[in-house]
Amino acid sequence: MPYQEFLVGFVYDVEQVIAGEYGEKQILVMHPAYIGLQPQALEKFRIGKTYELQLRPLDGSIWSAIKSKDDSGRIELEPYIRVQDEARYPKSGR
Repeated sequence: MPYQEFLVGFVYDVEQVIAGEYGEKQILVMHPAYIGLQPQALEKFRIGKTYELQLRPLDGSIWSAIKSKDDSGRIELEPYIRVQDEARYPKSGR
C-alpha cells in the first residue's frame, strides 16, 4: 500500500535571495509527490528553468513527519518546502 502522502527532494541552484537569508549556492526543496494517495504533477519543475520560490524550513512544518525521498546525496543541505505546498497538506483526520 502506498503512503497517503509522500515528499520528494529537488536540488535547485540559488541565483538570488529576495527576502530572508540563505548562504548556500544550492537549496533542497521537498515537493509533495502524493497527497491523499493521489499523484501530484511535478513535471512543471524542469532542469534549466528559473523559479521564484517562497520557502520555509521543512523542520517544524506540518509536512515534516511525512515519508520522504531525497536521492541528491546532499545531506548537508537543510530541506525546505514551498509555502504553497504547505497549504496543500490534507486536513482529513490529522
